[in-house]
Amino acid sequence: MDDLHELVATACVPRFELGQYLDNGSRVPSTLACPHPVMTTRRYTVVRDQRGASDGMSKALVEAIEKLPLRPARAEDAVRKSQPDIQRTTILRWARSLQRNLDLAASALQLAKENPLSEKGLGRIEEALWRLGAARKDLLAVAFLSLGVPTEHPVKLRKDDAVPKGIDWQPKWKDLDEKLIGMATDYPIAAEVKGALDALYGHPAMSLRNEISHVLASIKEPAELCWVEIVHVDGGDLEVREPPSFMVPEGMSARGFDPGKLWASALEAAADGTNLIVAASDRLAALLSSGSVYLERPQLIFLDDRTGSVTINDPRPAKS
Repeated sequence: MDDLHELVATACVPRFELGQYLDNGSRVPSTLACPHPVMTTRRYTVVRDQRGASDGMSKALVEAIEKLPLRPARAEDAVRKSQPDIQRTTILRWARSLQRNLDLAASALQLAKENPLSEKGLGRIEEALWRLGAARKDLLAVAFLSLGVPTEHPVKLRKDDAVPKGIDWQPKWKDLDEKLIGMATDYPIAAEVKGALDALYGHPAMSLRNEISHVLASIKEPAELCWVEIVHVDGGDLEVREPPSFMVPEGMSARGFDPGKLWASALEAAADGTNLIVAASDRLAALLSSGSVYLERPQLIFLDDRTGSVTINDPRPAKS
């Protein structure tokens, strides 16, 4: 799906892989064919202390937002002269939330490093990952609002409604993607913003955040999710019944089910995720300062007073 849930959580349902027990009780990755492909192991650069890493980013992004010029007014905008400053205030609020979440993530990550393989450290890693997920949400909100990409979309308030009669905050990734691709033709910095945001999509830090929230996360120790038994069939005939296997979060077998490696991998993912969000914010600030972006008027929502129908596309006939 491509709505806010996708943007905030990347793919809310984590992917898994198979593992098996040997006769001696030890665990090994399964070599069985599995519909859930194993993720390629990534390497990260661990920074010793993330605190303060985003200070320059915050200042640059805030200054870029504060200096965004107003789009030249149209005749019908005369009654809305004060509204662009309201939009600027709203974008700045998201930017401040981004800074706060990055600061809290960095502090939590540092405490996790100081308390390895402990319950206290585990809590701090979980906090850091949750905060990084929130920071990514804030960054995307700044991008959507400052680039004038629609964030509100019609929704049905009740299942039996014939037409949408409400609106909901649903930033759609494909809309932002198309906007950046279109801008990149004349402003290459837009392609850099897109690349930075693409790097965050499906990042291991976001995947771990999803596992913490929705299943079991293998951070301090391996976490088996459930038992399964693979039965190979050919039509209606039984071919081969494999030994029972367990499902684990994707990528866990590559780390050898070793608590130390799992812990280090989680720290590295959080550190790399922080660096990527800071880099993406820096590129976005550069784009907003490039002269290619105007502070947009409010998003238009069209309400049909006869039917109650809501749309973001002007339903009136085009004027000749």
